[in-house]
Amino acid sequence: MAACPKCNGSGILQCHRCKGTGKVAKENSEAIVNMAPGANPEPVRCPSCHGVGTEPCSRCDGSGVVHC
Repeated sequence: MAACPKCNGSGILQCHRCKGTGKVAKENSEAIVNMAPGANPEPVRCPSCHGVGTEPCSRCDGSGVVHC
């Protein structure tokens, strides 16, 4: 076994959707269309990582090791 090259053996990665912030822009297109120009959509908890900002590595399933 060897350390996973994708996560460097940690077993976790920064969330691909929120980039580690735990929040994403609200995805309600009607609300975004009706917003004032220059206004930002209200951030909501990231549905991919549930607001944590990290997710298990997909290559090693979170174990941090891969089989050679």
